[in-house]
Amino acid sequence: MAAAVFLTEAVALPPEMVVGMRSSVAGAYVSAMADSLPFDLAVCGPGMELPAQRLANISVPTLVLNGGNTAPWLAAASRAVAEVVPGAVYRIVEGQDHAVLQQPEALRDVLAESFS
Repeated sequence: MAAAVFLTEAVALPPEMVVGMRSSVAGAYVSAMADSLPFDLAVCGPGMELPAQRLANISVPTLVLNGGNTAPWLAAASRAVAEVVPGAVYRIVEGQDHAVLQQPEALRDVLAESFS
């Protein structure tokens, strides 16, 4: 399973944790997102390093979001992106986790505020 390889090699989760996830809601969620993994790797490259030079060339208004309950390593990645993209705005959507993008009602206010 592509998601298992991603979780153990890129995210560095212990293999036993990934095995336990397979029968959980989290495992189903990650498996459903497996189609995006090649894009993650294409953007970040081997080692999943932040492509700071590429991000520094973004010249459009950029809003970087994460949920307040997002895992610390993912929140740190969001902050790092916001620090590198010129003029980027970083916002935390309290009460949400990494799946905040799947919660349109939670995004409504922050998007309206940011783009009005």
